[in-house]
Amino acid sequence: NTYAGRSHNDLNQYPVFPWVLADYTSAHLDLNDPASYRDLSKPMGAQTAARAEEYRRRYDEWEDASGQVPAFHYGTHYSSAAVVCSFLLRLQPYSALHRALQDGRFDLPDRLFHSLAEEWRLASGERGHDTGCVKELVPELFYMREATLNINGLELGTRQDGTTVAHVQLPRWSRGSAWRFANCMRQAIESPIASRSLPSWLDLVFGYKQQGEAAAAALNVFYYSTYRMDLNTVDPEQHAALLSQIQNFGQTPERLWRDRPHPKRSLAATLNTMRPMPLLMSLSSEKLDVARHGHSGAH
Repeated sequence: NTYAGRSHNDLNQYPVFPWVLADYTSAHLDLNDPASYRDLSKPMGAQTAARAEEYRRRYDEWEDASGQVPAFHYGTHYSSAAVVCSFLLRLQPYSALHRALQDGRFDLPDRLFHSLAEEWRLASGERGHDTGCVKELVPELFYMREATLNINGLELGTRQDGTTVAHVQLPRWSRGSAWRFANCMRQAIESPIASRSLPSWLDLVFGYKQQGEAAAAALNVFYYSTYRMDLNTVDPEQHAALLSQIQNFGQTPERLWRDRPHPKRSLAATLNTMRPMPLLMSLSSEKLDVARHGHSGAH
């Protein structure tokens, strides 16, 4: 993220982390089961076959009468100011920034980030209908428990089903503990299974599958204004409109490698990060309540 120009000081170029897990409903999370994980070789818009086919058809059938807008799969982006402020709206200064994006008030309760399971279903397309949402995650969800807690007592309203929006509804495997949730997320991204496939995600976001023919084949092409461009060469009449699009819909990171896949992570490095670390993380099921090898006892 740092090498690609992402910074916590710029909401439109905020650090981006992947959805690693696909299981936010089970009572126990098995980090040794591949079914617990998202397919990191595919962008969020291609996590289901039906959704992937819809975006492929959009790209193949794209026509622009002006000839100025090239074909794209996604009109929204995986990281933007709105996405960042949505995930972190319970913390300052993101609460204030979220309200600024919503004309001085919080968004409608039914549109606020309130449940990890629902957010995954929305972003992955598992809802059964396409909303255009392809968002990835922010790094805070991997280490900051306060990101999912309404510690400031914000009045976020009531959803149409009568649920009051307060703390984020966590997966059952976190047992209601924001600390345990963040630790499980961190264990998941450092796990051997994720480590084997994470380079494929890096290729999509930072590497050779970000643009060009490889991006098209991977269903990974976004609206053209999200990629780096020299606004000084843009027609003055279009300058303001393009700048507004960039500010509202986010930017794709700088591409760091162009002609080859990212190297795989060494197994030795992965196993080293999985060793218990006092005060930070532990593989003990007593700490994480993560079922390994089909049983809940400490291994």
